Amino acid sequence: MRSPRTAALGAWTVGDSGDEALVGMCFTSTVLDEASLTSLAVHPRLRRRGIGEALVCESMARAQAAGAARFLLEVRLGNEAALRLYGRCGLTVAGRRPRYYRDGEDALLLSASLPAEGGGASPMRRAGGRLSEGRDSSIQQIDRLPRAFPERRKSDKRRSQNAVASMS
Repeated sequence: MRSPRTAALGAWTVGDSGDEALVGMCFTSTVLDEASLTSLAVHPRLRRRGIGEALVCESMARAQAAGAARFLLEVRLGNEAALRLYGRCGLTVAGRRPRYYRDGEDALLLSASLPAEGGGASPMRRAGGRLSEGRDSSIQQIDRLPRAFPERRKSDKRRSQNAVASMS
């Protein structure tokens, strides 16, 4: 996960038993001065609690600190919840990608300008580093996936190799 071009952030929360749990994560890729959000996931039972927004805003702040001037992402045209979330983070529609998804649905290209460093603390830091759940929570860089993620099975690897071979 350590690459100057790729970043992974995880949203962690402390449960009632005191154990930390990964409740959301996002991945960004940076090329030259543009950072792109490539993936965002929040546990389904914990959506609409500010976790996704905190992850996106923190990703934007870290991209800005690393020198990115623009933050981009694609989102399904019909994904209204995601469009609202990205709007709260300051992203606006910059274009449309017709038939972007396999099912033929269009994607909207969203973009935000990231001013030069010195624009202030990220929204997550301004909020005191807490997610809206009210529990101890944090956004942290992910250097390696936690043990809770299943190991890739040999059968999965074989299936992937067969799929690649059939495309040749």
